[in-house]
Amino acid sequence: ERAGFSTLRGGRFLHVLGLTDKGSSMQLLKQLYEQHEDKKFGVIALGDSLNDYEMLEQSDRPVVVKSPSSVLLKLHHPNVIYTRQDAPEGWVEGVQVTLKQLQLNRLIMMENSYGG
Repeated sequence: ERAGFSTLRGGRFLHVLGLTDKGSSMQLLKQLYEQHEDKKFGVIALGDSLNDYEMLEQSDRPVVVKSPSSVLLKLHHPNVIYTRQDAPEGWVEGVQVTLKQLQLNRLIMMENSYGG
């Protein structure tokens, strides 16, 4: 800690980190994309262990993948999805559910814009 490092337990490994985490790295990448493309982006993030927590909380669409090797993360996020299946099937499930929700939201917005 005196040298500026911290540790964080992931699903299988103990991580040694500097003054960063996956959430701040994700936000930096998102900002770079938005500056380059001159438009806003949403972020879908999937994770299954404590080292994913900040990334999931800071994403627009977090997916917590069930894992037998780590405790279930409890997020305080309005859009969180929890998979029923363990990895690797849980990763597929999470992406499919998220894309389905986004498609439904897009259809609802289109109906509302056309007065339907």
